[in-house]
Amino acid sequence: MIFKATLGSAQQLSSITPCAYPNVHDRAHCGILDPQLDHGLICDPDNVISMSEAHLVDTFLQRVYNERKHKCICNKSKGLNCWYKFGFAFLREIFPVDGAVSDLYGRDHCPMNRSLVQLAQYQPEHLTKADSIYEYAHNFARIVRERWDFSSCGEDILILVVLQRPAQLVPDSLPDSSQHQGASSNRLPVIFVSYGSQVAERFGLAEGFHAMPYSLEPLQRIVDEENERLQNGYPLQRVLNDMIQRLVVVLERAEKYRSPSPPKDHIPFWAWMAFATCVRRWKAGFVGDDTTPANPQGATTYVNLVQMMMPPHRSNYATPASGQF
Repeated sequence: MIFKATLGSAQQLSSITPCAYPNVHDRAHCGILDPQLDHGLICDPDNVISMSEAHLVDTFLQRVYNERKHKCICNKSKGLNCWYKFGFAFLREIFPVDGAVSDLYGRDHCPMNRSLVQLAQYQPEHLTKADSIYEYAHNFARIVRERWDFSSCGEDILILVVLQRPAQLVPDSLPDSSQHQGASSNRLPVIFVSYGSQVAERFGLAEGFHAMPYSLEPLQRIVDEENERLQNGYPLQRVLNDMIQRLVVVLERAEKYRSPSPPKDHIPFWAWMAFATCVRRWKAGFVGDDTTPANPQGATTYVNLVQMMMPPHRSNYATPASGQF
């Protein structure tokens, strides 16, 4: 497949490799020249959105941040906002090319190979599949997020918006998609999201709660549903605001189910595992050579083991009388 060479070489390179995508702090190359947006994490080198749309996104985010300014995720945070941080990277198109993205690329290593521009004229067969393009775009978003380095402890969320959806990601059910797939994709933006380590860790911890069987899957489901709304013709500005609001709700719900400190009588998970291992070994006869249990009431032994792992209650401590020190 041969791509149209209508973009400038610099712009085209940034559409191929995240290593060439501007850093969010480089306001000139990001196309964000309004001083009022200097504190925002928005980069739009291809002028995908207008300045008024960028202001709407930023205003909405600032309201989210202000409402949560005391809900800090990290002990120390960069910038004024200490909650989760949202960054936005806009692209007109994305060109999957062999060698442009890699699991090894990130903040510390991201080579920018200008010869990729010539390779973009041809699309390898293995990059024509929808799954391969999704993986390419998600890797693209991850690398941009890591290069921007705008988190304090991995609380960053990077939203990559591609204005012209790759033809392979346009459903066949759309009108005229079979005959005018390229034209249809030009009218359909698509969103990819990359999450920092703190987001993944907190949702991973939340999986342990039966009341909240969450993982990153609910976040991805939100993105998929908003991408479907884009397919149905919803404006990009509205979809972005709605998606942010939905992500905020899920993130706050995950925080709600995280216990900041265990209760007094909380038994650590490792202690339960050690107890279970001892019980199994005891039942199998692996503990000592004496087959006669030290305690004839075997059931009580298990209770005592649990009690031994329980921290002593305050009432168990005798208060010394005066003069007994």
